Amino acid sequence: MSSTRSMDLNHRLGLVLHQLRIERGLALETVADVAGITPRQLARIEQGLVAPAIPVLVRMAHQFGMTLTRISELVQLPELSQAATTDVAPRSRARSAQVDLDQPPTAAQLAARETARARAVEFGFTPREQDIAVLLVSGVTTASGIAQALGNQPQTVKNIMHAIFVKAGTTDRVQLALRLLELW
Repeated sequence: MSSTRSMDLNHRLGLVLHQLRIERGLALETVADVAGITPRQLARIEQGLVAPAIPVLVRMAHQFGMTLTRISELVQLPELSQAATTDVAPRSRARSAQVDLDQPPTAAQLAARETARARAVEFGFTPREQDIAVLLVSGVTTASGIAQALGNQPQTVKNIMHAIFVKAGTTDRVQLALRLLELW
């Protein structure tokens, strides 16, 4: 994937997140606080300069009352100004990026994991790469968190993540998660 497409995706995602925040009358500081980031970081995300980490995007989606799937659909719209403003996801003020893998997964989480594993196989991921892909869509998004879950070193996970990005045609973890979940 070209860096132009990556920048376009980040820009489009930023536009959608900005529009959703404005439509709901939420201050930058309020959304940033709930998302667990600084207002400056949120501004950079909304400007399309950086992609948000997956846990941050999940918290923002919940605050907007939306699912990641719906936000992905809005990013794909030719006219971002026509973005729908309602969805069925409950609001959440959870701030922790920590994922408790000991808790039983919900049906939606199981479906996401199955989809991610199937897509990982389609992309030709090795079994270890598939495990990392499943952890990624489960919400474990840091190299150290993935390394801890798999009993690897963080640098090893980073090296494997680079190989995964190449195979999936992505440049960051958000794009990879969207691609694995067949949202992009």
